[in-house]
Amino acid sequence: MDDIRTRRRKKLIELIESHTSIVALAQASGMSDRYLSQIKNDTRGMGANTARKMEKALELPENWFDLNGGDTPGAAEETEHLRQFRKLTPDQQQAIVALLESMIREQTRSP
Repeated sequence: MDDIRTRRRKKLIELIESHTSIVALAQASGMSDRYLSQIKNDTRGMGANTARKMEKALELPENWFDLNGGDTPGAAEETEHLRQFRKLTPDQQQAIVALLESMIREQTRSP
């Protein structure tokens, strides 16, 4: 079983990979790329305050850094889908929302 320092480091590495670079993650999270690099390279640990700050900035589920992968099934995928949705134009977002609302209405009408 891994400890909290190792778990947070592994999750940070996942985020770096999903953001394509440590610099992109630093910009998105409001953290220093140097600090994130130190955590990644295991020369520093990530404290609870930093974990919560990054979760909030990146709109991750609360305590995401502290949970085992199996604790929140689909959370990482949901977060990635939300991130991709936010990259769309407002018109594209509205079209997707309208489609989903239509599908939900149809599903509630069906027996």
